[in-house]
Amino acid sequence: MIWPHPLLEARWTDAKYGGEGIAQPWVQLLLYGLVRALGAREVIEFGAFRGVTTGWLALAVEANGGGIVYAVEPNVKDAVRTTDFCAALPLPATLVHVATDSTLAFIAANPDCVRTAGLLFLDDDKAAIAEKVAALRATGARGLLAVHDVDGGYANDPPLRKAWAALGGLTLPVVKVHEHGHLGLLQL
Repeated sequence: MIWPHPLLEARWTDAKYGGEGIAQPWVQLLLYGLVRALGAREVIEFGAFRGVTTGWLALAVEANGGGIVYAVEPNVKDAVRTTDFCAALPLPATLVHVATDSTLAFIAANPDCVRTAGLLFLDDDKAAIAEKVAALRATGARGLLAVHDVDGGYANDPPLRKAWAALGGLTLPVVKVHEHGHLGLLQL
């Protein structure tokens, strides 16, 4: 496993923070690679949770020359964890902005951010995925949307294959990164 910074590995292996609820490092590495390959300097993560994936995304943006990562996390306690974790990373040219809005509220309030983001990562509640994708498209977003656990993740994440297929547009095949970790890609 390649870790762009030792704090990412330490957080994954720390029993207090690692494991359940955090995107797997092999998924995070793929996201890091996508951000780098796209040359993205603006990224939005919906469902930042504890900020580990935010750290991966921010380090990728930093490696692209810097920019901004919006981490959208409605749980204030988790938003604070995200802010604290990212503050410990070497990001001199990258701003991590943590917002405590819901996904739909952030999209409605920040259409310009959504429109210019190179990568949008959806890892929050996927029950309203069609509504969220419609809201993203309504902004004129043209980035790549990556959705974690399209094939179901935890007990509250049912498989989304039917909903995913019904989204329309250029839906790329679901990438099975590992036996635990699926990523759906959709060009907005």
